[in-house]
Amino acid sequence: KIFLNKQPPKALITSLLFNNKPIKIGEKFNDIIILNKAISETDTITVSKSQQIISFNLVAEHTSIPAKNKIAYKLDGFNKEWVEIDKGKSTVTYTNLSAGTYLLKIKSANGDGVWSTSKKTLTLIILPLWYQTWWSYTIMTLLALCICVGVIFYFVKHEKLKQKLIYDQIDKDRIEVINQ
Repeated sequence: KIFLNKQPPKALITSLLFNNKPIKIGEKFNDIIILNKAISETDTITVSKSQQIISFNLVAEHTSIPAKNKIAYKLDGFNKEWVEIDKGKSTVTYTNLSAGTYLLKIKSANGDGVWSTSKKTLTLIILPLWYQTWWSYTIMTLLALCICVGVIFYFVKHEKLKQKLIYDQIDKDRIEVINQ
């Protein structure tokens, strides 16, 4: 008799890559330490929007016929449905993610199709570029307002000066008429 293997595999993230380069524990990327511990033990990573290509190596950890294991993943905020891969090992790549918070969920199944009940999750926070932050919008708005107010003050002052010259000319003409 052949028995159904009811032990589901454990889903793991084995490595993190930025722009196709692996990130090591404690390594600085753009002056920021991304990983303080192994990616498989990390719950949250924060990266800049300048990291255009983010990749995760995924593995379904199961010793019985690992080639028949399956992996499914979903990036909440990006993928609408689970993406299934018929291999026990895969690289998932995301490019040009918008700034925001995403949740990567990974589950795995053994060769008999028994899916794991627990999911591996990783929170991915993409920071906006400097000019896409609330404080840069505030500074740009204040700068635009200052420029508008400056232009208005310039034209008002210019108009007052023109009016003063006109009145001075009228006064000069009136004095000439009186003196004649």
